[in-house]
Amino acid sequence: FGFSFLCMLGLASYTANLAGFLLMADLNTGLHSVTDAVKQRVQICVLQASADMLAASHPGVEKLLVKVDSWGPMFESYHAGQCGAMIMTPEKLMYARAA
Repeated sequence: FGFSFLCMLGLASYTANLAGFLLMADLNTGLHSVTDAVKQRVQICVLQASADMLAASHPGVEKLLVKVDSWGPMFESYHAGQCGAMIMTPEKLMYARAA
């Protein structure tokens, strides 16, 4: 029983990982930079703590920012359609892809 359960667990893990990889492999949003988002007038979810720095370094982005307190509300806002892009660290991107 133990070995077959281990095999089943391994197969389920492999299948889930493969499905996630295939779904994200060809992901292309059409946005490659904040400048692209400004040109296309896409709302951007950003952490409140980073909003001022982002606005100072990219003219015209201030009115497109959707400011949130933490990562949880950022993902919720994105999935609710309140923004079409998110500014995040590579670590958070990998976490989001794995979830």
